[in-house]
Amino acid sequence: MLTVDNNKRLTGINELDHTPKDETWLYSSLFNSGGTSDSPGVTYHRLADQQYFKVQSLPLRYNLPVFTTDSNWYKGVAYWGLFIGALVGFWYLLQNVLRRLFALNLPSDSYWEKIDELLLRNGKLNKLVFLIGPPGSGKLTKVIDLVEHSKIKGINETDLISYQSPPDAPNYFVADMILIPNEPSDVNSKTDWDNMKSEAQKDKYKLVIVNHFEYDIKNPASNRLKLTFLEDMLQKNLSKVIIISTVHPINFLDSLNQLQAAQAAATSDRSPEHDLERWHVLLGHFKIAVEKLDSSNPPVNIDTPDWEKTLLYETRNGHFLKDMKEPLENRLKQPDVDQSTIGPDGLALKLGITSHYFYMYMWQSLTKEEKFLLYDLAEDGLVNPFDDYNLILLISKGLVIREDGILKIFNNGFRNFILTAIGSSEANQIQQQIKDNGNWSKLKMPLIILIIALLAFLFTSQKEAYTTLIKYLTVITVGVPMVLKLSTFFGSEGGKAT
Repeated sequence: MLTVDNNKRLTGINELDHTPKDETWLYSSLFNSGGTSDSPGVTYHRLADQQYFKVQSLPLRYNLPVFTTDSNWYKGVAYWGLFIGALVGFWYLLQNVLRRLFALNLPSDSYWEKIDELLLRNGKLNKLVFLIGPPGSGKLTKVIDLVEHSKIKGINETDLISYQSPPDAPNYFVADMILIPNEPSDVNSKTDWDNMKSEAQKDKYKLVIVNHFEYDIKNPASNRLKLTFLEDMLQKNLSKVIIISTVHPINFLDSLNQLQAAQAAATSDRSPEHDLERWHVLLGHFKIAVEKLDSSNPPVNIDTPDWEKTLLYETRNGHFLKDMKEPLENRLKQPDVDQSTIGPDGLALKLGITSHYFYMYMWQSLTKEEKFLLYDLAEDGLVNPFDDYNLILLISKGLVIREDGILKIFNNGFRNFILTAIGSSEANQIQQQIKDNGNWSKLKMPLIILIIALLAFLFTSQKEAYTTLIKYLTVITVGVPMVLKLSTFFGSEGGKAT
């Protein structure tokens, strides 16, 4: 009924003293972007002198409820209360999901090293200590250094005499579990073990350091020799005992549990179960201290070549890797080496190949829970934060580091090793465990609720945006699996070619 001809459109006219051009209609703000309750769109039709037919629209724009003092006061309060409450609830849910997803709610471990240092130095606490740390963390070197600087004393606070203080004989002893005989018939190895065991139990030694406790951990005969040796040491109570191991007691006892289950299915012999009980009693007297993989962050100039930055990053953790840094750097800077051909990726790959068995030694020292967390972190940069005990333990070992609030594996070489070099059967087991217990299974329901709420909001308020979003989601749903399938195909072909 109303024309939208711009020649006959007079916007903003609500007064009766304005005469329309065609003497029939009086146009107003009805065709504006929308009126408000104070100035709705109004159009007048002249019927006679000073008589008009009035057409008035309802408010075209939505007006937010306001606080009033009339009988409808509760509408504004209810609306704003629900709106603010929904915002707070959504923010809390989103923050909780993000903190869980990126493991931002982990407790601080900044003071853990001070507690571990106290366990080693305090005379009342270091009588029986189980010191664990990853390979390359320098556990034995640290303990001997504390002994030589009189930071660790023997039983009854006896001063310890180091090997560097002749002519006095040292009064501490390092018992190496590598001397355990591999076979009962190996006479020479058995003799070396017996001699070492007898020497360690002499009353002149006020501190006995048990090194390489993790050696031959899957062998029940070797474990029984360790058990008997340590029980004798504790029974005689002639010295302090510090056990040094790359393997956590949980991993050690777990291997015994598996052995017990395997033998229980084949025989009625209860010796593994009996040994497990003895180990629980024995290790129950030890305090656990953790030695971190020592790391350094040397300064890097902006002009430093990329390959040199890679070398610094890959060799900054652990003495095994640090020992390679200076010789490699000096060799690669020789005139016969074209530094322009040294790529960061190629150098990192070469360092990973060189350190393969070091990384394998490190990997095998971990519990299955720690392996699961590291594989999850290496695969997608995310980690399951619900197992905060093992995650914090990995951080305290230095295998997982925090950089700008983000959790990372300590270098790219170990990350690549985890993704490519571990056995396929073990990788499949870990991937299945990630599928069952990973972040997605924990956060799936909250994310689904958020997505459904977002789609419902768009459907009711922004139907055009909702339609567009559905189109994009359809394309993504169809396209992503196809891209992944193609990448898997080419990846498989590349793997076969390699």
